[in-house]
Amino acid sequence: MTQVETQGTGAIIQRPFGKTGAFLRTVAGLRPIQIVNRYARRLAVPRIESRTPARFRPPAQAMAPFPEREPCMLAPLRFRFLNETREVAGTWDDPAWPRLWAYNLHYFDDLNAAGADARGAWQVQMVERWLAANPPPKGTAWEPYPASLRTVNLAKWLLRTGRRDASFLRALDMSARAVRCQLEYHLLGNHLWANGKALYIAGLCLEGAEAAEWMKLGAHILEAQAVEQILTDGAHLELSPMYQGTIVEDALDLVNFSHGYGRAPPDAILQRLPAMLAWLAAMTHPDGDIGYFNDAAPGIAHRVGTLERYAQALGVRPLPQTRLAAPDGSTLEDLAASGYARLESGASTPLAAVALCDAASVGARYLPGHVHADTLSFELSLGGRRIIVNSGTSTYAEGKQRMHERSTRGHSTVELARADSSEVWASFRCGAQARIVGRFVGADADGVHLQAAHDGYRFLPGHLIHERHWQLGRNSLCIDDRVYPRRLSAVSPVPMILRFILHPEVEPRTNGADTGWKLRVAGREVARFHGDPSAAWEVEATTFAWGFGNHSGTRALVGRLAVSEARSTHCEIRFGPA
Repeated sequence: MTQVETQGTGAIIQRPFGKTGAFLRTVAGLRPIQIVNRYARRLAVPRIESRTPARFRPPAQAMAPFPEREPCMLAPLRFRFLNETREVAGTWDDPAWPRLWAYNLHYFDDLNAAGADARGAWQVQMVERWLAANPPPKGTAWEPYPASLRTVNLAKWLLRTGRRDASFLRALDMSARAVRCQLEYHLLGNHLWANGKALYIAGLCLEGAEAAEWMKLGAHILEAQAVEQILTDGAHLELSPMYQGTIVEDALDLVNFSHGYGRAPPDAILQRLPAMLAWLAAMTHPDGDIGYFNDAAPGIAHRVGTLERYAQALGVRPLPQTRLAAPDGSTLEDLAASGYARLESGASTPLAAVALCDAASVGARYLPGHVHADTLSFELSLGGRRIIVNSGTSTYAEGKQRMHERSTRGHSTVELARADSSEVWASFRCGAQARIVGRFVGADADGVHLQAAHDGYRFLPGHLIHERHWQLGRNSLCIDDRVYPRRLSAVSPVPMILRFILHPEVEPRTNGADTGWKLRVAGREVARFHGDPSAAWEVEATTFAWGFGNHSGTRALVGRLAVSEARSTHCEIRFGPA
C-alpha cells in the first residue's frame, strides 16, 4: 500500500500493487469458462458460410406489434446514433468511429423504427450494400453481439412487412450463423442472453434441421441464463436500469415470437417477467426515465411505460408492489435481492418526493463491465423533476470522461481517500468490489428508513466502513453518514468527501450560511439543503450525461473533512420554499 499524497484533509492511499494488483483482482473474479473461451476465440476462425438461405416460415397466428424506436437512418448512407451523425462512405468499419457507434451501425435498428415504411427503399439498398461491403468473417459486422441484435431486427422486418427479399433472408441466415459459431461465453451476461435470443428467433423463423438446432440451443441458453441472470426481485444481475430495459424487451419479444409460432415461451423467462417489469418501474423516476446507476443512459432501452404497454398486449402484468408504509404516508419499496430501494413521500402534494437508493453490492464478480463505483449513492426527484443525480453515462470510450462517470466522485455518495469504492479501471474492468456488510429497512413515525454499510474501503488502514442512513418523511430527506474502522489500528487521517450532484436545471443559492443552499428550478425554490456544519462546504463544477454522446456541466454540493476514527455527519434536504 502506497501513500501518494498528504494534505490538510488527510492522506490519499492507493490500493496494493497498483495496476498489476488491479489486473489480478479483476481476473480473480472471472469464471474459468470465461478465461478458457477468451483464449479459444483467439485461435478459432469463425466459419460463416454464404449459402442459399432456408425458407422463411410465417407465424401460425397474429403477433403483437413491436415497440418502435426513434429513426436513426437520415439518408441512404447517413446515420445518427448516440447523438452523433456520420456518413458511411466506402467502409462500414472506420477506425475513427467510436466502437459503440460502429456497433449500432450493424444492429439495423432502423428497420423497425418509427416511420420505417417510408424509408423502405433506403433500407433495402442498405442491406444490399452492407452484404457487398462486409464479407465474413472479419469486421464488426460479424462480431456476435451486433450479429445477435441484427438477426432479431431482420426477422422482425420480414414479419412486419411480409416481404421475402433475398438480401434480407441471406443477411438473416449469415447473422445467425455468426452467432452460432461465436457464443460469448468469454463475457456471459447480457451478451450471451442476446446470443440465445437470436438463435431462438432465427430457429423459429427459418425452416430446416439446422434452424431447428438453433432454436433448441437458443432455448437451452435462455432457460439457463434466466435462472442465472435474473434475481428473485426481478433485477438483471448486472444491476443497470438501462440493461434491465433491454432484457425486459428481449423477454417480451421471446414471448411474442413463441406465441406467434405456436410454442410455449421459455418457462424460466415467463415466470420472471412480472418481477422484471416491476423492478424496472421501481428504478424509474416520475419523469419516465431510469435512474442512473452503473452504466445507464436514456434513449437506449425503451421507457418502462412503452414496455408495460407491450407486456399488456401479450397478457403479461407487472408483479404487484409490496411497500412498507409510515404513518405520514411515506413508503419504501425494498428490492432486497438486488439491494436497491425506492422511497416515496407526499404523493398528493406538488413536491412529491421519490428517492432511488443504491444499497447494493456490486453485481456478479465475473461481470464487471458495466459496474460503477456508486455504492450508497442516490437520486432524488421532487415534483417530477430531478434534483440530486448521479453523473450518468455518456461514453464507453476509454478516457477521462469514461473514468469520471464510473468513479465514486461521479456519484452522490461518500468518497474516502480520494479513491473509488470499487476499483473501476479501463472502460469495462473492475478489480476489488464494494460489498454490502449490513442493511436495514423500516418505517416509523418519522418516515421510512433505509440503512446500509459497505466495505469498499477495506484497503485503507483500519479497514474503513462507510455506512449511510436515509430517512424520508413527508417534508424532508435526511442523510446520515458514518465512517468507522472495522479493525483496531493506528489510522492516519484520510479525506472524507460528501458529494451531492445537482441536476443541471437546479440552481444552488447560498442562504447566508456556509452549510446551506436554496435549490431553485426555473426560478422557483423547491428545496433547501443543509450540510453537516463540521465539513467545509463548497459548490464544485462537475458533469452530467443527458445520454450517450451528450454531457454538459453541472454543479455539486461538496463537503470535505478528515476522518481518522469513527465520524458521523448529518445532511438534510427540506422540501419546498423556506
